[in-house]
Amino acid sequence: MNEFIPLASRWIHILCAMILVGGALFSHFALRGQWPPGTGLRFRPWALGAGAAILASGLYNFLQKTAVPKPYHMVFGIKFLLALHVIAVVVLACRADSAKQSRLLTGAAVSGFVIVLLSGYLRSLSQ
Repeated sequence: MNEFIPLASRWIHILCAMILVGGALFSHFALRGQWPPGTGLRFRPWALGAGAAILASGLYNFLQKTAVPKPYHMVFGIKFLLALHVIAVVVLACRADSAKQSRLLTGAAVSGFVIVLLSGYLRSLSQ
């Protein structure tokens, strides 16, 4: 049972990242940056829920780390700020007009890609 909570937290974290960044990437590449009318309103509750869950699970995962090298905290801070950027942009893109929506979701997709790179680096630092 003691191993289930950290594993579930990691699964929740990755699943929510897939929802947020996957939605932005799908919009950018498949829909050319513009959701069909009404799609943003249907995706908004998912984006809000995924944003809250990713922040909660990320904080839990961070607090479970005990001995990490010095650069870990700096890289984690950058990753955290980029994650806040992605969450805010995806939620705002659900309400934006089509001209802004394309630019917003492209920025979220790029930030999501950088977050994945930083996550890999953090994983190598913590092992």
